[in-house]
Amino acid sequence: MEDWIARHKAEMIEDIKSLVEIPSVAKAREKTSSAEDFPFGRECKRAGERMRQMAEKYGFWTEDCGGRCVRIQYEKAEGLSPDRIEIWNHLDVVPEGEGWVYPPYECTLKGDFLIGRGVSDNKGPAVAVLYALRYLRERGIRLHYQLSQVCGLSEETGMEDAAWYVKQYGSPKLAVVSDCRFPLCYGEKGRCRMKFFYEGELPHIEAIGAGLVSNSVADTARLVLRGQQESFPAKGLGEKAAWGELSGNMTVKYRDGKLHLTAKGIGGHAAAPEKCVNPIGILSDFVEREESLLLTKEERSFFGFLKKSCSDGYGQGLDIAVEDKVFGKMSCAGTLLCFDGKRVSLEFDLRFPPKTDINGMIEKMERQAKPFGWRLSESNVKKGYVHDPDTQEMKILLNAYRQVYGEAGQPYVMGGNTYAGFFENAVGFGPGIPRTPLFDFRHEKALEELKLPKGHGGGHACDEVQSLWGLCDAIKVYVIAFLALDQKTGER
Repeated sequence: MEDWIARHKAEMIEDIKSLVEIPSVAKAREKTSSAEDFPFGRECKRAGERMRQMAEKYGFWTEDCGGRCVRIQYEKAEGLSPDRIEIWNHLDVVPEGEGWVYPPYECTLKGDFLIGRGVSDNKGPAVAVLYALRYLRERGIRLHYQLSQVCGLSEETGMEDAAWYVKQYGSPKLAVVSDCRFPLCYGEKGRCRMKFFYEGELPHIEAIGAGLVSNSVADTARLVLRGQQESFPAKGLGEKAAWGELSGNMTVKYRDGKLHLTAKGIGGHAAAPEKCVNPIGILSDFVEREESLLLTKEERSFFGFLKKSCSDGYGQGLDIAVEDKVFGKMSCAGTLLCFDGKRVSLEFDLRFPPKTDINGMIEKMERQAKPFGWRLSESNVKKGYVHDPDTQEMKILLNAYRQVYGEAGQPYVMGGNTYAGFFENAVGFGPGIPRTPLFDFRHEKALEELKLPKGHGGGHACDEVQSLWGLCDAIKVYVIAFLALDQKTGER
């Protein structure tokens, strides 16, 4: 297998590049006469078609599932078996955002890393799964169970693809989701998305905004204020500083008769606040402290809520923090701040332990926001799950990981949400960097050589990276796992 992977490594890189070059950010259904063909936009459809072409080139049977998913069958079969195993990936990506060192849609090869939007989340792993299937197929291996790879097209924007798929085709006997890290994820926090509107008057605010999607912390927040004085010193920038000078993460400039404020944070996945610095919190903290700004009492209250809700990442400022022994702390990130010229909205992404009283949490947060002039307009809850990590299938997958990585590895739970929550029996099992002293060190050491800015490199961050050795190791893990599952099936 080592020799086969080495011979096909360059080809695998080119296949990944061909997907990364497609800016497949999922969008609302396009309003065209052929809208049914583009449930999540033309680029997502194009990414799905590219994946199908790739799979068919390697001899697999493929199917477009309602424009929402692509199914790749290891062996051609009539109908779907209730005992089938499906391995899931997604081909949509979060928007690229600002501040990249490398081109987001060119898939740069730097040392042993690929850099580009989707290389790790989740186009690179999708190709690694396909290559594991390809390896088995080229060796003429027949399986005793029905195996398919399914690639969704709207994982990052609510997972309507998986919900639709399960409704149409039912749940497989086992779903393996290749959108996390090894060794094995057996549980995920629930997710709650909330959207608030500000109901007061904001006479001095001409523009304000941060973020691109609701499941990512922004890297930049911007504010434009009317009716400000040109040369007031800014206490937040130093007693003697004037507008236009830079200090820390804040930039303040006066032009065209208006004050332009920019806060720089560290963007990333909403489920990992420990890796992020929310620029909404930075901006609102500065505005609240800066007495020289000409603002109404209502406007200062407006920024007071932004500061309380967007500064810590765990809901402490809103007095809603919770924690349990298995899943740890709930995360609470203010992610998407928008102003349409009339009303300001702020979206939150909460990742909560499955036993949390989330309805009570929503009510409490609504009460906290009301005195500041904010009103809850909508909320959406996706429940978390915990599966038994000691089933025979789970043990087979863990053993495959151990054979490749040479260590036991401990199953884990996480705050990230994947397709796994839609299936009766599912597990997260993918080529993210394993959290062990040995491999974390190897990853961090190699990343240092890329000299990326702080906060870059993550799945939802600028300059997203994926190690090639991680993808090659994943091929081995999947091959071993698929064969071991086949042996178990054949023994029945």
